[in-house]
Amino acid sequence: MRTKRARQKIVAMLRELGPLNTAEIFNQLNGYPNSKYALRHGTTPGALVNILGKNPEFEKVSDSM
Repeated sequence: MRTKRARQKIVAMLRELGPLNTAEIFNQLNGYPNSKYALRHGTTPGALVNILGKNPEFEKVSDSM
């Protein structure tokens, strides 16, 4: 599975840091600033949205609109 490592890092991140929005997750996965959750080659916003949207283990907490 192509997104397995990213999904595992997101789960660990959310367990430790609590609820985060998509931009905060994206920044952590891309290594800003020296995140321990950084992926080797980072991720794209589209890939992150697909991971969060297609996996039932993630749920939307609030809607800003």
